[in-house]
Amino acid sequence: MPASAREAYAQALEKLMNDYTLPDGTDCSADFDPEYGGPLGTMEENLFSVADVDGDGEEELVLRYLTTSTAGQRGLVSSWDPSGGLKTTEFANPALAFYENGAVREDWSHNQGKGGRQWPFFLYRYLPESDSYEEVGALDAWDSDIPADGFPREIDTSGAGIVYYIYPAELDSSQWDAVEPVDQSVYLTWLNETLHGSQELGLTYLPLTEENVRSLTAAGEHLNTTLEER
Repeated sequence: MPASAREAYAQALEKLMNDYTLPDGTDCSADFDPEYGGPLGTMEENLFSVADVDGDGEEELVLRYLTTSTAGQRGLVSSWDPSGGLKTTEFANPALAFYENGAVREDWSHNQGKGGRQWPFFLYRYLPESDSYEEVGALDAWDSDIPADGFPREIDTSGAGIVYYIYPAELDSSQWDAVEPVDQSVYLTWLNETLHGSQELGLTYLPLTEENVRSLTAAGEHLNTTLEER
């Protein structure tokens, strides 16, 4: 049993490098197997960071798994409980932004709609009582700069040249077409209800190499949250 969170995280990363197993137990060996079209990348293309991303005073392991098809890429956040082992939350896309109050923004893999300058995303709040994340909803937009007829200027009361579609978590994606656009002011209020003015954390991400994994448990070595990597 690992003696510390960092040892547990190092073991989880070593298992990925050596056994092609993600921290949540998913077998990703096919991504590196020529029989299945692999390798789809090199292990060092994956990125990891260790920092307190949920504000609970303990460090978590954040892994951006990229060496697969776009559909298979994901982000994973793992926490360590000495009595229960590693607990991992998986996000469908690896482009994650973490905020001071524990909230998470998960950018969509594509922005092929009318969002333009506003990249669509899912938003999650952190629940400290269960050490878990709860989806708040999804956000998309219609940028007036996108060549499309019918931009609802009567909705754009702020004059921002963009309107927003807020999809509550309880709505199935098949119901999204029924959601009406709202002004930027409504979007900002919705966003602040989860972020409460929290700033985005800047995380140091390292390539997944043996040397970088060893640095997790080396005396005097530690990652910090002073360098933003997006």
